[in-house]
Amino acid sequence: MKIYVEPRPDMAPTIPSWFSEQLPLSFDLAMQIGKFRRKMESLIGNAYKAIDYLIKKYGIDEKTAMAIISYFEEQSHFIIPHDRRVVVEIFEKDGYRYIIFHTLVGRRANDALSRIFAYRITKKFKFNVRLAITDNGFAIIYPWWKYDISDEELKSLFKAKNMEEDLEKALANTEILKRRFRHVATRSLMILKNYLGHEMSVSRQQKNASMLFKVVREIDPEFPALKETYREIMEDSMDIKNAKKYMKKIEEEKIEIRVLRTMLPSPFSFNIVAIGATDVVLMEDRKELIRELHKEVMQLIKNA
Repeated sequence: MKIYVEPRPDMAPTIPSWFSEQLPLSFDLAMQIGKFRRKMESLIGNAYKAIDYLIKKYGIDEKTAMAIISYFEEQSHFIIPHDRRVVVEIFEKDGYRYIIFHTLVGRRANDALSRIFAYRITKKFKFNVRLAITDNGFAIIYPWWKYDISDEELKSLFKAKNMEEDLEKALANTEILKRRFRHVATRSLMILKNYLGHEMSVSRQQKNASMLFKVVREIDPEFPALKETYREIMEDSMDIKNAKKYMKKIEEEKIEIRVLRTMLPSPFSFNIVAIGATDVVLMEDRKELIRELHKEVMQLIKNA
């Protein structure tokens, strides 16, 4: 095997997303944050009462309270998502259409929801999309010149029916499924680490796992090791249970859906946009992008 290297000193490195240093936001804590957002929305316009509430309730100083209030006041020029309202925000930037889903359900549940929604969009409209996933929501991104999904079509994505089936189909042929199957197959003693006293190389184990994965899917989709692989991804790595719980609340109209089409992303969207930007790979670049977005939004608010 030969590796060809081309010097590109003028380009930033491609750094993969990495979240091991931070714990994902849990579903229960996400619900509490949603309630806090709803409370803060009710206090907008009464700064004195809001400051007093934050200081007494959370033991913070006045400067921190003012920063929180300012953040919510900026978001109020758009729509504030909370535990009883999910906001779908649509705008175009740098040749792409961003559909931001402010689903405050925690990272694991958002991981499941984002893949389900992406699968449903791809299946219905026949084009590929890109994902950006965070604790507070996710973005579906695709070129602006492709089909502009209507408000009603976006709302129709929020269906609890067939969520597990759609997630399974979304996971088919993905690297996460193949990797996890190798671990499950090894635990199930289906892949040998030693044979006739000789230790098998990792590359050989990977090759065997890949062949086994292909055969198992063709012969029996209900094969125990394959079913366990899907279960581990959907229930351990992701949170399909709480994702369904959230979706059912929307169907029962306990949570309203608001669609917002805007020229610029709202403050609550900044981090999602920064994660989804393909030309932003370093933390310094991400901070700079967020500063630039904030500057543009403040100018928009000023001119309104």
